[in-house]
Amino acid sequence: MQILVTGATGAVGAELVPALVRAGHDVLAATRRPGRYAGGGRAVTFDLDAEATDPDGVVATADAAYYLVHALDRADVAAVDRRRAERFAAVWGPDRPVVYLGGLGPRSSPSEHLRSRHEVGDVLRDRCRTVELRASIVIGPRSLSFRLARVLACITGRSPLPVVVPSAGRVRTQPIAQGDLTEALVAALDLAPGSYDIGGDEVVTFAELMERTAQAQGRTLRTVARLPVGADWFGPAASLVAGVDPWATTSLLASMATETVVDDARRPPGADGSGTSLDDALALALRGGDVAPTSVRSTHG
Repeated sequence: MQILVTGATGAVGAELVPALVRAGHDVLAATRRPGRYAGGGRAVTFDLDAEATDPDGVVATADAAYYLVHALDRADVAAVDRRRAERFAAVWGPDRPVVYLGGLGPRSSPSEHLRSRHEVGDVLRDRCRTVELRASIVIGPRSLSFRLARVLACITGRSPLPVVVPSAGRVRTQPIAQGDLTEALVAALDLAPGSYDIGGDEVVTFAELMERTAQAQGRTLRTVARLPVGADWFGPAASLVAGVDPWATTSLLASMATETVVDDARRPPGADGSGTSLDDALALALRGGDVAPTSVRSTHG
């Protein structure tokens, strides 16, 4: 099968493309700069922000697509993601399958980032034959959420005193290992159109996730969730400490106020919730390479 992967240079796409190639698919890695692409598959020009979205004409030949585009590094994330999703739906059409990676949590979330994830899913399901996988934090070496937790846990884990974090640190989340996410995305090609929840085998609070991340790095961290949820300075401060994009950091921290836990009734058929344990996922992500804290960019390659 010939498969178009948008966001092929992002944290999720970069792992998915070689997995699809190993599964025997002909993968078209969509990117704005094919000359700079060094991943698997065949690089093709595809730009959802350009007037000529598909200059290589790859949409006409692909049998299926993955939509992994997210403008997390933009202040106007919702407007940009909506426009890109609408443009993709217009060029892709209603008859061929597309797999979209969305986010867990209720549609009424106070987080603009999570509401935008749901809105993009609505656009794609309304206009395309869409399988939406909804996930929470991805534990992988290139995942921005993991990188943020890793750096903050490493730095603050040097302190003998409890670290004060936003009160939203008490909210629960259900992280998923990068390898398990990749496996679920590949398997999604065989699912009926609809929305499905995926996650790891353990539910933790955000504060507990930081503590476990510190422990995986050989440090001891104790957190105290006391700061107001909307502390305006915490996102930029965390961004400065971790060395990642301030818009992305603020968006991710704002989503901490929303519980992102799998509804077992919404799992894909046959999925039982088993998979890589959280501690093993953290260890694997840490062994995956010391990812330097650099500014994150949009996954629209």
